[in-house]
Amino acid sequence: MYHNRTGKIAAIVNMYTAPEYRRRGIARKILDLLISEVRAQGLTSVSLEATRQGKPLYEAYGFEVDGSMMALSL
Repeated sequence: MYHNRTGKIAAIVNMYTAPEYRRRGIARKILDLLISEVRAQGLTSVSLEATRQGKPLYEAYGFEVDGSMMALSL
């Protein structure tokens, strides 16, 4: 990826929770597992593109807007 030339930044490409399962903490649990794996791999940053619906979750998790992407420094 053009913004990850070293290959040392994790990228979350797609996350989706079916409407009937939203607001139950599922996406947050998935993020917890992903971030744990990112740390275990020794990486220090995670980036993603958020939808309008997903942005509040990522902001609450600590992701910050970085241009057209959101990023979390670990």
